[in-house]
Amino acid sequence: MQKWTWLIALVAGCGDNLIEQPKPPESQPFAESAHGTPPQLVSEGGPVLTAPRTQPIFWSTDADYQAKIEDFDTKLATYDYWETTTSEYGVGYLKALPSIVTTDPVPTTNAALTAWLAQKLDGTHTAEGWPAEIDPQTIYSVFLPPGAVLHDPGGDSCAAYGAFHDEAMGAHGESIIYALMPRCNYGGPLIDDLTASYSHELIEAATDPLVETDLAYGDPDPDNYVMGYTPGAETGDYCEYLDTAYIRLEGYEVQRTWSNKASLAGKDPCVPALKDTAYIAAVPMYGAQAPIDDVYTGAKLMTQGLAVPVGQTATLEIQLISDRATGPFTVTAVDSSQFYGGSTELAFSWDSTTGKNGDVLHLTVTRKKAGQLPGSEFMLQTNAGTGAAAAKQAASQWWGYIGN
Repeated sequence: MQKWTWLIALVAGCGDNLIEQPKPPESQPFAESAHGTPPQLVSEGGPVLTAPRTQPIFWSTDADYQAKIEDFDTKLATYDYWETTTSEYGVGYLKALPSIVTTDPVPTTNAALTAWLAQKLDGTHTAEGWPAEIDPQTIYSVFLPPGAVLHDPGGDSCAAYGAFHDEAMGAHGESIIYALMPRCNYGGPLIDDLTASYSHELIEAATDPLVETDLAYGDPDPDNYVMGYTPGAETGDYCEYLDTAYIRLEGYEVQRTWSNKASLAGKDPCVPALKDTAYIAAVPMYGAQAPIDDVYTGAKLMTQGLAVPVGQTATLEIQLISDRATGPFTVTAVDSSQFYGGSTELAFSWDSTTGKNGDVLHLTVTRKKAGQLPGSEFMLQTNAGTGAAAAKQAASQWWGYIGN
């Protein structure tokens, strides 16, 4: 009897194995949490440079840095960094022209600099190495020598401002696209400070060359108009406040710049992307609009924002996102007036400062003082990890607006 009991049990067990068991549900692919349309740079319809060239201009006392920049130009033209940062905007490959070396006195104001460029590019200075005519595809890249300072009504170079690009008028009414690189010391090796600024200005000059007469990619989208103030309204500006925006290219420092495509795809919008690094961010969810002044004309516009009268408090939902599964990360709110040495306009408190993709944090904002936009700007900074293990360098920054 025991023998048959054992045999029946064995057959029953085999039968169980023949019955198809229910399969566990398939794991769902990771998806970035929904948060609305991310920031985009908007073209105003002006041209970009389809065959850009850089024309370095040095003073004869700067032979050492001239050699380094010429080597940098050679590498910049042959590596995919340039294509990665500019091709989606319709910009072509970069070509470096032979340097122009001058012994002229160094201009001491920006007005004197543009007048000097117009004179040298009037077609009568070919014997000194200047071209016979102004090329609309060329960025005339002026490197001030060590110790040279431009003194302008708004302040001095390397104090009130650093490198920039602009559009000037030639002797015969042509547009001169130029970039100025003063010799600023930001605490790192001087050549790194110089090439990082140079890469930023070359990319912006190629994607928005005619900044005075016919803007191209030089405007934020309406929902994120506050970004035209800080960080700025061009490809390099959108990423420049991030320490992680600065990477190495064959021994030189360059800046990662903004990609509309990467932003729309839910990836790190500052390209080239950092290898094996998750994109994490914190996004303000307004659900309303507030008035803001046009950064160029002062005209009244509407943009996404939270309305908080001076002296009052309101709470804003902050959506956490990432492009892959991560551990918890940390979010900090910063009053943008601090970037300019202004007095505090906003005070913040959180229900929590940590979370991960899909979590919603709550940021309580107190309006302490009226801003100049006419509202106030803030920045959400996201760092990987939590507590003492949080990364020292921010992974992303998202700019927001508190309106009247």
